[in-house]
Amino acid sequence: MRISLGLSAKIILIGGGALAALLAIGILAVSRVAEDRVLDLSRESGRTLSREIAQEAARNLSLDLSIARGIAGTMETLKAQGVSSRATYDAVLERNFTEHPDLLAVWAAFEPNAVDGQDILFQGEENTDDTGRYLTRFSRVKEARELGAVTGYADGPDAGFYRSPIETGKPYASPPVIRRIAGIDVQTISLTAPIRLDGKVIGVAGVDLNLKVWNDRLNAIHPLDAGNAVLFTDGALTVTHPDPSKIGAPLTDLSADAADFADAVRRGEALERTAWSPSVEAMVFRNAVPVAVTGLERPWSVLVNIREDAMRAASWEIRDAMVIGGIVLVVLIVAALAVTVWLLVQRPLKASMTTIGRLTDGETAIDVSGTHRRDEIGGLNRALVHFRDTLAEAERLRLAQAAAERRAEEARRESTLGLADTLEREVRGIADEMTELAHELERGAAEMRGIADTTSANSATVAAAGEETNVNVQTVATAT
Repeated sequence: MRISLGLSAKIILIGGGALAALLAIGILAVSRVAEDRVLDLSRESGRTLSREIAQEAARNLSLDLSIARGIAGTMETLKAQGVSSRATYDAVLERNFTEHPDLLAVWAAFEPNAVDGQDILFQGEENTDDTGRYLTRFSRVKEARELGAVTGYADGPDAGFYRSPIETGKPYASPPVIRRIAGIDVQTISLTAPIRLDGKVIGVAGVDLNLKVWNDRLNAIHPLDAGNAVLFTDGALTVTHPDPSKIGAPLTDLSADAADFADAVRRGEALERTAWSPSVEAMVFRNAVPVAVTGLERPWSVLVNIREDAMRAASWEIRDAMVIGGIVLVVLIVAALAVTVWLLVQRPLKASMTTIGRLTDGETAIDVSGTHRRDEIGGLNRALVHFRDTLAEAERLRLAQAAAERRAEEARRESTLGLADTLEREVRGIADEMTELAHELERGAAEMRGIADTTSANSATVAAAGEETNVNVQTVATAT
């Protein structure tokens, strides 16, 4: 079935279709630019957020390490002043333990006989071990204080919290370890500082942090409501993770493509990349930011994962808003185009077509509107005025010619009638003459008939005379 459309409908469809196509292309181009721009802004926001998370972690770790360094400094002062009472050193630890309830433990461990030279006298007490060394530790278990001894300091893979400051003379942050406190296994990290006397390291002061608190703190951070933040040591070991079983694992075990990030963490450098995150189960914008802890030679790092789709969500919202706005705009423009076409084209064109129809029917005494317009419709109407005037002039000429023809016809008819009258008169005269002649002929004929009759009578007389003569002759003859 063939659909016939009017000029206005074609203009609206073609104009609206072209507008919709151009608008779609424009929206696509702008949305691409907007998506890239929003993605860049989201990435920059992610970088800023990552730096803020790293700075917050650095502040907290620096604060906790400063407590250990403060304890170490106080004990260095006590030793320099010749204080050898273990109770005095215990008081320092207990005061710091009380003042910082967020700490899991506060402790100090000295080299053999480094406090009072009488380790042997304290062997077997609750805050030391069989060596009798100063190993006092205040721990917090279920909001209660427990006095105990530092363990695991001598050797083994987890002895770095003590051995490293002793050997290097520098503060140290241990990787996550599990310590048994009051019969409970607790994941902790230790921040330690060396205790010096006359330039020689004679002990270590430290604080232990409950990793559950740190894990909960970082796991509460969800960049753009969908990402996460993970803390790593300078050795690329996991400190916090949404999956607690991953704590202590190497970074390279968390993701197949994490080798570059592990190297960056070990070097204390920043690195960012789009990659797949098993913990988020999505493509993420991954940003590794160093965590510069005051007092530590090498920084830790925080790895922030931000879902890429969440970063693009804002651009998608902009795109959807642009699409909806574009559709509304197209509808409004098409409606405006329809009204405009109806006002400027369809209505005046229909009026012009009506005028053409009336002119075609021979009506010339009509007014043509729209001749003042300076567009094609105005030109058409002015042409119609010219056509109307021409048609009226032609009609006037036709009527004049018809009148002239009628006058000529009447003249011819009058001339013909005059000729006919003349002819009739002449014919009538001829007829009269002929009638008179006929009468004369008739009279002549009558006379001739009289003469003929006389002649006939005379002939009969002559014939009779002849017959009589003939008889007489015959008689004579006979007589002879």
